[in-house]
Amino acid sequence: MGRYRPIRSEILEDYGLEFNIRVGIKTGLVVIGEMGTQAAVAYKAMGDAINVATRIEATETPDTL
Repeated sequence: MGRYRPIRSEILEDYGLEFNIRVGIKTGLVVIGEMGTQAAVAYKAMGDAINVATRIEATETPDTL
């Protein structure tokens, strides 16, 4: 926590934009592959670890450990 605060202050001062950071980390097996059409290909990560990390991130309060 706090390592991004100098950058946060700089961006607020220079551009008038405020932001916070939340992180969710879970280890485990994931599958990564291409999804989409030939015109618009994107890489996607799927698996239980991704789903749990997303839920952890969503429940966290910004700027907490």
